[in-house]
Amino acid sequence: MTKNSLLLGALLILIGMGLCLGIIAAIGSSKGATITLGGSQGLASTKMETILPVASATPTPVLVQSAQPTATPVALPAEQGGQISGTLGYPSEMIPAMEVVAFKQSDKSIHFSVKTAQNVGTFSIQNVPAGTYVVVAYPTSGTLSGGWTKAVQCGLSVDCKDHTLLPVDVAAGKTTAGVEVKDWYVEAGTFPAKP
Repeated sequence: MTKNSLLLGALLILIGMGLCLGIIAAIGSSKGATITLGGSQGLASTKMETILPVASATPTPVLVQSAQPTATPVALPAEQGGQISGTLGYPSEMIPAMEVVAFKQSDKSIHFSVKTAQNVGTFSIQNVPAGTYVVVAYPTSGTLSGGWTKAVQCGLSVDCKDHTLLPVDVAAGKTTAGVEVKDWYVEAGTFPAKP
C-alpha cells in the first residue's frame, strides 16, 4: 500500500467522523503541509508529499455492494397422509382376493390402492393425501367391480336404484372409516376402470 493510499484512507476516516474541517483547509492551502491527527495531543502526524485537489468539503457517498443472500434449502416434513378403511362384500359365499382403489374424485388418474387376500373382509388404504376420493374394488381375476355407493347406504335392496359412488373425505393424519365396498350390482363401465 502506498503512502498516498494510507493518507487518503486516513482522510476518509476523518471525514466520516466529522473531524476534518481544519484538515481540509490545510490540504487545500499548500503542498508539503504537516497534518496532525488527534488535535493538540498530537496522536499522529504525517507530512503530505502530494496533495490531491479537494473539490468539496461534502463527502461523496460510496455504494458498497454486499453479497446477495443465497437461499438455503430447508427440509420440510413430508405431508402426512390419511387413511381410508372399511369392509368388503361380494355376491358369493366367499370374497375373492381384491385390489381396493381410492380414486381422487376430481382426477381419476390419481389413485391409491391396497391388495387383500381371499376371504379378507376388511381393507385399509394408507398414506392417502388429503382430498376427496371414491372407492372401488376389483377382484384380482375377472371383470367385475364393486363400489361404496348410495345403494349401499340405502341397504342394497331392489328399491335402491342409485349406484352413484359416495365421496370419501380424507384429512392428513386421520382415518376415514366405515367405507363399505359392497355394491356389485352395476353395469360394466359404471365405475372407473381398474388401473
